[in-house]
Amino acid sequence: MTRDKTSLDTDDVLRLLAARRRRVALRVLLDRPDRTADTSTLAAGVRRRCEPDRVPGTADDIELQLHHADIPKLTTASVTTYDRTTRRVSYEGHDEVDALLELLGARFE
Repeated sequence: MTRDKTSLDTDDVLRLLAARRRRVALRVLLDRPDRTADTSTLAAGVRRRCEPDRVPGTADDIELQLHHADIPKLTTASVTTYDRTTRRVSYEGHDEVDALLELLGARFE
């Protein structure tokens, strides 16, 4: 079981996971033993998992979008933590997010 540090209702979780790039980024983190990656590694993982028509751009483009859009949303919701100095993002776990990611499976990446 993961921590539930914030009170996210179903609509909040659906909004967080509405963006494919965020869903895939969380899956990349979940697949790592320590659930942590720097933004470059995370972006490369997203690029590898998704067809370009589903998540457009190079790994550099994706890293920029993660840094400026996705990671701040996930961090504000306490789903991830982010160290701006090292550019490392860590998945903190959240029961509702975990449940929805499991329900969606890889089918919606």
